[in-house]
Amino acid sequence: MAKWDARAWVAGLLGLDPGEVAVLCAVGTPAVSRRLAERARALGLRLANAISPQAVVSPLAEVGQGVTIFPQAVVNTRARLGDQCILNVGVSVSHDSVVG
Repeated sequence: MAKWDARAWVAGLLGLDPGEVAVLCAVGTPAVSRRLAERARALGLRLANAISPQAVVSPLAEVGQGVTIFPQAVVNTRARLGDQCILNVGVSVSHDSVVG
């Protein structure tokens, strides 16, 4: 049996190219969020990031997939954020730090 292509299905519904489709897991419970994100990836979906325009993220920082960064958060030079990190309001991640 052929594997169902979730990205192509969603893209077809929205009239988009499958490469343009990404999902955001907006569940606040980390364990549930991680499970849902793993299922989305298994279906071939890419995880989007939600970064507030009021956050400051260094262009030299590494940001994983499915990351949420709230207003007034700061991510400094060479900081690394793993997949599905959530940085709440006002969080500061110093240079060379690793989160997630």
